Amino acid sequence: MRVFVAADITDDNIRHNIMTAQDIIGGQNVKQENLHFTLQFLGEVDELCIHQIVSTLQTIKFNKFNVILYGLGTFGRPVRVIWVGVNDPTPLQDLSCIIGHALNKKTDKKFTPHVTISRLKKNNKINITQYEDYIWGTQSMDRFKIKESVLSPSGPVYVDLAEVTCT
Repeated sequence: MRVFVAADITDDNIRHNIMTAQDIIGGQNVKQENLHFTLQFLGEVDELCIHQIVSTLQTIKFNKFNVILYGLGTFGRPVRVIWVGVNDPTPLQDLSCIIGHALNKKTDKKFTPHVTISRLKKNNKINITQYEDYIWGTQSMDRFKIKESVLSPSGPVYVDLAEVTCT
């Protein structure tokens, strides 16, 4: 099973703002219920290992914090992914590091917190300048989830396997 650790975007105002932008930007939009920060991607994991992963992650202690979703960015040349960033990445970077350390995941790659909102299949010309300094809203981070990604013809379906709440 394909597994990752994520913090969902649950704030209705942020979701509404993102959906409005998706309509303007176009592309293959990420469904509202799938908007999240990927904190750690675990990849293909044997189903028998899930219990141990969940047990390990449930020992993590962290305090609730707020994240201001800010700006818009892209990945790829040509652009393939459009994402919303944050004004201060440090709290999410710290949480990602704690999770990675608990799972003995080593990486040299710097974690850039972002929420993917759209994917482009073609070489579309997009103009994101109106959103470069946009404040999408404030999201409370008081939990993260272990999720399975099930690929389907209509896009990925994310199944919550477990949840870890703040202390």
